[in-house]
Amino acid sequence: MALIGAAIPNRAAALPTVAIGGFLLVFLLSGLIIPIDNIPWQIRWISNLVWGKHYISIVRDAFLAGGGWRTTGIDTAIVGFIGVFFAAMAWKKLQRMQVNA
Repeated sequence: MALIGAAIPNRAAALPTVAIGGFLLVFLLSGLIIPIDNIPWQIRWISNLVWGKHYISIVRDAFLAGGGWRTTGIDTAIVGFIGVFFAAMAWKKLQRMQVNA
């Protein structure tokens, strides 16, 4: 996504472009619309890194199967880890932006 932002000179135009690109990546590789088995094998591995795949698995189990924490524990841990990771990255970035007064 950084390449897209670097290719667009206007920052105001780059932010929505990167946001839409990230949304499409998560939406298409999550398995909600297209089953993951139908995704070409060259890019199927990326779906394991996308939080949407694990979230869809949690929601499907909650509404359809009702297996509980035993069946969705790993997916819940992965979504939680990704959330903590991005929160830590944002916190670190904001710490550098603080003004020491």
